[in-house]
Amino acid sequence: TCIQSPHPPILLAGGGRRMLSLAAAEADIVGLNANMAAGVIDERAGASATVEATDE
Repeated sequence: TCIQSPHPPILLAGGGRRMLSLAAAEADIVGLNANMAAGVIDERAGASATVEATDE
């Protein structure tokens, strides 16, 4: 039996401010999703996944 202490790593992923705030406070691993508001993956989605767009 493998027991991780104090718990297994917690992964949270999202693209919205609320989810990323929760991930920053609680997660061990954070995944960033590009903004899919346009409904397609194109240059608009890529622009939301840059360091400049996510850095506060």
